[in-house]
Amino acid sequence: ARFAQQVTFCGASFDGHITFQGARFDNHVDFAETIFLTVVNFTQVEFRSSSNFSKAKFVKDANFRGLKAKGKVSFHDATFSGGICMEELNCSDRVEFKGSFFANQQGVNLPLSFSGQLKRGADFSNCVFAAFVQFAGVSFLGAPSVLQTTFVNTTFQEEVIFRHIKFGAADFRRSAFLGECTFYDVFAESFVDFAHSEFHSGASFLGQVYIDEMSEINGHWIMDFAIFYLSTSFRNMVFRNGCSFKSVKISFVEFVNCKFYES
Repeated sequence: ARFAQQVTFCGASFDGHITFQGARFDNHVDFAETIFLTVVNFTQVEFRSSSNFSKAKFVKDANFRGLKAKGKVSFHDATFSGGICMEELNCSDRVEFKGSFFANQQGVNLPLSFSGQLKRGADFSNCVFAAFVQFAGVSFLGAPSVLQTTFVNTTFQEEVIFRHIKFGAADFRRSAFLGECTFYDVFAESFVDFAHSEFHSGASFLGQVYIDEMSEINGHWIMDFAIFYLSTSFRNMVFRNGCSFKSVKISFVEFVNCKFYES
């Protein structure tokens, strides 16, 4: 289906079979405060302008695999009670999830998962992830000073994995990791900031085994005033532009095969 003009579904309630698979929206589309009561399919959808899902409620699974977006995409204050697939994304503008809640309590087949390219970064600040979530193979290329990817004040209640991630800059300040967290092969062109964050379960920061260390690009890592309540592991990490652990509190920590360079 192709929607050539601006479309609005504001406040609508969908309680039957819902699919927009392969649809193309040439102008702004608005799903603000829309309620999706059953599984919804947005796979391979193309948004050629801005799209708004602010305060939308997804009661069951929501599948956005292969989403292409040329304009800003907003899921501000959305509620995802089921699973959500945000894999193979190709977004040219910023994607916002600020204040959203991810539960996966009513999910049928989908986990919480994100992958693809978000070329101007993403905003996950003040979100709550109440179920296991994985970010795998994601490229966030936002400019450091303005469009960094942010998880400020975000709570991860269960396990979270960041794997094969590239940030322009990443801001995790004052985040809470209640379950285990793993950061594997995570690089930033500018910085990664965990200042004042709390890690209540095991935390692992893992780099790849060095092949050509001079080709590695890794920004400044900031752990200032962070609290690690259980064991913490840094393995094969290259801190090319320095790192800061000012006033950090760690119960147990190991640094294995890490390399530290001057900032």
